[in-house]
Amino acid sequence: MEITQDKFIYVKSDYNDVKIEFDDILYIQGLKDYVKVYITERPVITHSNLKNFELKLPVGKFFRVQKSFIVQLNKIQAIHENNVIVGNKEIPIGERYKDDFFRRMRS
Repeated sequence: MEITQDKFIYVKSDYNDVKIEFDDILYIQGLKDYVKVYITERPVITHSNLKNFELKLPVGKFFRVQKSFIVQLNKIQAIHENNVIVGNKEIPIGERYKDDFFRRMRS
């Protein structure tokens, strides 16, 4: 990761610096030493861990719903029991994150 701005971030992917608009991010998946960013066009994979990537995201716009997933709050289409639906993906809300998530969604 190189530059963080108010509306986008540049990440290294396939030897390129790829610009990702924060508004285009649906959700982010941690894969050990890599992060897969699901955007509207196609996923982008970059070398980072989820914790470090999370620090680069705008505060209040994204929420970590489990150990391996961060979702953009305004991209959540539905909450079904203990799952969030973003795009065509149903992501379970982790036990550790559940109370904070539902408190955030009610505020």
